[in-house]
Amino acid sequence: MSLTVALVVGIALVASASAAILRKLQVRMPAIVIVISGLALYGLYFSYTSWSERNPDAVSHLAYVQYVAAHRAIPSNADCSVCHHPPLYYVAAAAAYRAFQAAGSGEPALGPQMLSFLLFTGFVLMSAVAIRRLAPDGRAQDLATALVVFWPSSVLNSHRVSNDVMLYAVAAGVLLCLVRWWQKPAASMLWAASGLAVVGMFTKANGLVLSALVVAVALAGLWRSDDRRSLGRAMAPALVALLLVSALHGLIRGSRSASLPLNVLGSAYTNSAEQAIKPTLRYYCTFQPWSFVTAPYATARRFRSEEPTFWNHLLKSSLLGTHNVMPVHLPAPEPDQRLARAMNVALLAMLSWMGSGLLLGRASRSAARTFCLVATAVFVSAALVFHVFVPYGFHADFRFIFPAIVPAAVLYAHGVEDVRKRALRLWPVGFGLAGVFVLLSIAYFLPMTWTPTPHRTVVAAGAVPPASASAPAASSSPRPVLRLPRPFR
Repeated sequence: MSLTVALVVGIALVASASAAILRKLQVRMPAIVIVISGLALYGLYFSYTSWSERNPDAVSHLAYVQYVAAHRAIPSNADCSVCHHPPLYYVAAAAAYRAFQAAGSGEPALGPQMLSFLLFTGFVLMSAVAIRRLAPDGRAQDLATALVVFWPSSVLNSHRVSNDVMLYAVAAGVLLCLVRWWQKPAASMLWAASGLAVVGMFTKANGLVLSALVVAVALAGLWRSDDRRSLGRAMAPALVALLLVSALHGLIRGSRSASLPLNVLGSAYTNSAEQAIKPTLRYYCTFQPWSFVTAPYATARRFRSEEPTFWNHLLKSSLLGTHNVMPVHLPAPEPDQRLARAMNVALLAMLSWMGSGLLLGRASRSAARTFCLVATAVFVSAALVFHVFVPYGFHADFRFIFPAIVPAAVLYAHGVEDVRKRALRLWPVGFGLAGVFVLLSIAYFLPMTWTPTPHRTVVAAGAVPPASASAPAASSSPRPVLRLPRPFR
């Protein structure tokens, strides 16, 4: 009980501090209320959710953390399915794990979960500030903030034991620095964005997308500038330094063996051919709306996607992730599937409304709109290139580019505003669609729709899972090997 009280008090303090920070940064009060309400929903979700639920590779992530906590060393790539990832997140999570151990907690996995809550709170705060700078007016700011805060994946990510969450926080910092540079080109902001992009490289293997984002936004800003020569001289040092560090990072990681992709992507690069998708133009260039709205979740059977197209999987997984038809990856039941289907319908309607609005305002020269288009295009292009390069079904999952939700939400707000500017009487529909979507998302995560799962740490401290989740791998290494409990085999 004392631990529960401490967690509740801690979340309340974080919410209070968040409100004070946003107020100081001149975020509107309605947007602040939205953020605090979102943090409360995250805490509610945490109260009935185990660390292993709706969390890809949960066992391996926690085992990586436990190994670092127990041995104060980094495991080798072959030790687990996520051990190829850079260690930054796992070092921080191991510190949180040890802190909860030292406090006498019987569930030290709560430490990394609380770290994720803090990191995702940082993502939300920086996103809210970036939205304030990008939204065309106050109502649009509130709308975009609500979409980011209450997006279903936001709730899922708020307590995941995963390096994804740290990368999202870093990405939000990169976006905020780039927004400030875009509005007032100061070399310090470009250097800050470049520095955070480097941090992203040491957080997750696909953190390189942040370097691409910095370069793309800088080049777009240069193209729009009236004084390209001066701006080019000012931004060149930061971009050159970022590109050099990115290249050096790749060379160092590739020096471990002859295969750079294997070292960067690890097990994501070495899956069996039967899990691969046949790359065809139809798969990448079409979208099937009926399948999108009738099947509740983006699904994969033994990691092979069952979605008919890349875009079906990417967009649907942006809501509730990819549901693998394997007990190890979905150990908990989901609420009524009608809620998920309704969110799919609402998302498709919102995308249609946003597209219509942006077409109506296509002549706009809004700098904020251009920034959001460039940022969204970079993230989506990265997802597409990643899947083409390694065409396994689960690589179409939106979680690899989740920070794209920030510029995309602002684009939706711009689309709604464009309809209003045309004096069309239907413009409130855009707010109505978003409101319905947010209410569906909140309803999906209300505890009365779920079967609570107790928090329990099932992985022995200091252990590292074998490369295969089906059976422990034989090893001559003195490192202990995780013996997975039966529900996770």
